[in-house]
Parts: sequence; structure tokens; C-alpha cells
Amino acid sequence: MYGCTFFGLRIVCLYAISVAMKPNEIRSELVLRGITMSSIAKQRGIASASVRQVVAGVKATRHIQQAIARAIGKPV
Repeated sequence: MYGCTFFGLRIVCLYAISVAMKPNEIRSELVLRGITMSSIAKQRGIASASVRQVVAGVKATRHIQQAIARAIGKPV
């Protein structure tokens, strides 16, 4: 699990996109759509290394996960 937070009596966890899709599957989807990780990073104003880390499952940043999911047309 990534980014679990305790809220009152509930525990809310954010799962990385890579839990549902493997990093190679995400990369393949991006290539098929002609989208680069660098272009996602530029749109968000962040470092391309951050996008690569989220795709690899090393980092779980919600806004980057959402940007990648939108780019490949998949839910987070």
C-alpha cells in the first residue's frame, strides 16, 4: 500500500497506478498514444524524474498518478 493515512476511524490508502498496471504496461500505453513522460511532466510543471518514479512504482504522488491515468485513459 502507498500513502496510507488515518482519518478518524477510517484508514484511507492511495494505491499507485502500477498496482493495477505494471510499469511496462503503462510505458506501452504511453508509447501507443504517442505520449512521453517528459510531456506529462512539462504539462504539470514538475521534473520528468518524478513521473518516471511514479510509473516505476517507487513514488506514489496522487496528482502525478492522475495525470498519467488521464494520459492513458485509465482510472487511478
